[in-house]
Amino acid sequence: MTDKHDHAAAQLASPSKQVVASANSPTALRGQAEARLLKKNFRLSGNIEFLSPEETRTLLHELQVHQIELEMQNEELRDAQVALDFERARYFDLYDLAPVGYCTVSEQGLIKQANLTVASLLGMTRNELVKQRWTRFIHRDDADLYYLHRKTLLDTGAPQSCELRMMKKDGSQFWGHWAATVSHVADDKPELRAVLSDITERKRTEAATARLAAIVDSSDDAVISTDLREIIVSWNRGAETLFGYTASEIVGNSVTLLIPPERREEETDILGKIERGASVQAFDTVRRKRDGSNIDVNITVSPIKDETGRIVGASKVARDVTGRKRLDRMLQENNAALESARAAADKANRAKSEFLSSMSHELRTPLNAILGFAQLIESASPPPTQTQKRNIDHILKAGWYLLALVDDILDLAVIESGTLSLSIEAVSLDEVLRECQAMVEPQAQARGIHLSFPRFDAPCRASADRNRVKQVMINLLSNAIKYNRPSGSVVVDWRVSTAGRVRIRVEDTGEGLSEGKLAQLFQPFNRLGEETGPVQGTGIGLVVSKRVVELMGGAIGVESTVGKGSVFWIELDLTTDP
Repeated sequence: MTDKHDHAAAQLASPSKQVVASANSPTALRGQAEARLLKKNFRLSGNIEFLSPEETRTLLHELQVHQIELEMQNEELRDAQVALDFERARYFDLYDLAPVGYCTVSEQGLIKQANLTVASLLGMTRNELVKQRWTRFIHRDDADLYYLHRKTLLDTGAPQSCELRMMKKDGSQFWGHWAATVSHVADDKPELRAVLSDITERKRTEAATARLAAIVDSSDDAVISTDLREIIVSWNRGAETLFGYTASEIVGNSVTLLIPPERREEETDILGKIERGASVQAFDTVRRKRDGSNIDVNITVSPIKDETGRIVGASKVARDVTGRKRLDRMLQENNAALESARAAADKANRAKSEFLSSMSHELRTPLNAILGFAQLIESASPPPTQTQKRNIDHILKAGWYLLALVDDILDLAVIESGTLSLSIEAVSLDEVLRECQAMVEPQAQARGIHLSFPRFDAPCRASADRNRVKQVMINLLSNAIKYNRPSGSVVVDWRVSTAGRVRIRVEDTGEGLSEGKLAQLFQPFNRLGEETGPVQGTGIGLVVSKRVVELMGGAIGVESTVGKGSVFWIELDLTTDP
């Protein structure tokens, strides 16, 4: 009976039932303790004596070692669990809070899992996204592109990516970059692991860049960019047209290919200014075409900077100015010829003015003699007959008219020769207008014209030449009377026109002037078609008046309405001098 029990215990403790380990390892000790315990139980059941004290101590020691081992294993399991929990939390943080969207899509196209970024991009919660069909969020115009890449992914297993217009829950859209791989779950069913990124800003930048590139390429001007070594980086169609090189021929070559040798130092100086921070440099220069001919161009150079603000190259816009240069040269030649002609005309004009001035003085002497003898004959005794009286009146009338003409020509000649002397002083306009009124009243009464002059409640003084102001006003008043309608009126008034200026107006009720006549009003010897009319005149008075007023720093003008009359005015500077 004892032998059977020992044999059973030995079988339970045999190596085939134990973990093979070294004699001193905790596993080996545990196995020995279990074997002894079994042996003890067999002995007790067979009424065999109890274990000896030595065996009991050994058994207790082995059990204590086993307990320590279990506690160590439990500690390792707890540490592993904590590490696992930490990694799981970190994984979910990385997954949920990733800056790009992650989602898992089933073979049927249903969303199985999505992170917070995908939910935010699509304007939904994660719970709302689950079991939604992924194609619901793809713009219908891009659906075929998505299906093509999805089919390729499922057929080949090769990762796929494309750019799609995505639709949000609220109907708005954005550009997304979709990249996916395929994996197989436990039942060997494929599912898509997709990454979605918002690339709307990038697409806008690309579109803006494409528009800018199209604008640059379609420009008639040559637009070229170079690096700091003067190597050509870009070349538009305008440059191809201007210089004759295609982009494939010229890009990568030095820009000195286009610069005549004598101009290269100029180009180096301009590039140096750009490198030192100059914003834009524009200059006219000469460039060489592919056929070896030179053209005049205007070039604008601007710096090209990288994202850090460092200058990395230069942009050059060249425009063909050969035609403009040719016109400039022709204009300079014409200007030189015109200047020469003007100098000759000025010289001739001065000679004419000097001649007129001298001739006017020469004419006055015999003319005064004629007038004097005519007046003597008129007052002779016995008095002249009626026929003689009419002839004498003709002589006197023609003589006085000729004398007035000579005086006007003399004034014009003096003004044009630049020798007119003015005495600028404080002129009382009240006194001047009263004197003018006294001088023209007989003429107005003879034609039945009513005169109206202003009252001055306070002194009004202008800075001018007194005699010349009177001369101008007499001329304006005489014209207003001569070219007025019968029984018409002439109204003179004044007002302060602007700060420091006074305007004197002479308004008549004549026939008025058309726009065509107004344009010819201040031309010498132009009487505006009145040469054959009943009113005598020279056509010089207004010209002299205009130039005299302007020499005094004033202005003269006219406002006229056909059928109603005209208003002639002069403006002079006010003064407070006594």
